[in-house]
Amino acid sequence: MVARYAFEGRGTFVDVGAHAGTFLAPFAKRGWPVVAFEPHPALFARLNDTYGKLPNVQCVQRAISDTPGRLPFYTSDTHSGINSLAAFHPTHRPTVTVVVSTLREELSRLNVGAVTAMKIDVEGADFLALRGFDFGAHRPELVMVEFMDDRSSKHFGYTHHDMARYMGSHGYDTWVSEWAPIVGYGREGIPSSHRWIGFHAYSGAGAPAHGNLVFVSPRDGRRLKVAVRQTVLRTRARGVARSIPGARSVVRCARHHLGR
Repeated sequence: MVARYAFEGRGTFVDVGAHAGTFLAPFAKRGWPVVAFEPHPALFARLNDTYGKLPNVQCVQRAISDTPGRLPFYTSDTHSGINSLAAFHPTHRPTVTVVVSTLREELSRLNVGAVTAMKIDVEGADFLALRGFDFGAHRPELVMVEFMDDRSSKHFGYTHHDMARYMGSHGYDTWVSEWAPIVGYGREGIPSSHRWIGFHAYSGAGAPAHGNLVFVSPRDGRRLKVAVRQTVLRTRARGVARSIPGARSVVRCARHHLGR
């Protein structure tokens, strides 16, 4: 959905909690300037090996929060996607100490100009990363974060309502991409059984268990809904194609001949 959003500008894409770089990939391929933050040494090495050689991508080995320092980083042998600054999962163990910085400090140090889009997915500490961003220096067209109130309220002291209010104070409307509660995490290389519920404007009255908050200016809500609709239709079409024998081969062949 974020990759299909019709951005007006083409400034820097900031990826906080970049992991293996899946989310930043379409922006990097389009030639956008990209700054990607990943604190875990092994994941950073893989990220940097894949994208760090590109002239438009900067990979930074930092954890991002609202206060700089050094903190224990908790990892899981179940899935590297739940690595966190807090031990919220039974499999978490403090396996490494990481350097922690703020987006304000890092983007200034890297001389980053305009930030057009930003994605934050840091397993519970998303609001802390947001609080360390300078909205006076940058005005992203779109910001997306993850939320899971059971996790963030217990370990970081906030809920998704706090993020919505904070972003509202900076002139953004909040939209909710809601997912069903996570039943379990798949082993590395095996996807978890996540189920998407839907997309709607934030009202302040709901109590979604898990998902993403997307922040855009009030005038851009319609543009966001177009991107969501395109994504839903594309996903449904893929689902239909998977059910037809030989459909994938036909699609690959068509894309090859069309140069897509």
